[in-house]
Amino acid sequence: MKILFVSRPNLKLAAAVEMYKKEEVTLGRAAEIAGMGVIEFKDVLRGRGIKIIVPKTSIDERDKQVARIRKIRGR
Repeated sequence: MKILFVSRPNLKLAAAVEMYKKEEVTLGRAAEIAGMGVIEFKDVLRGRGIKIIVPKTSIDERDKQVARIRKIRGR
C-alpha cells in the first residue's frame, strides 16, 4: 500500500479525507496521512464541502484535562 501511495500521492489525500469523513481518524491524523498540515487539510475539506468535526468534550473531561495540565506545570 505504501508503494501505491508513493506512486499516486492523490490517493493519500483521498484516503485521508474518506477516513476523516467516516470519523475513523482525527483531523490531525488525517492531515498527517495526507502529508500536510492541519490548516492545509482543513482548507481541503472546506473546498470539498466537508464539515469539520469539532469533538465535544464534557465538562468533567475538560476539568480532568485542566487538572492534568496543572499537575504537569506544578500548580
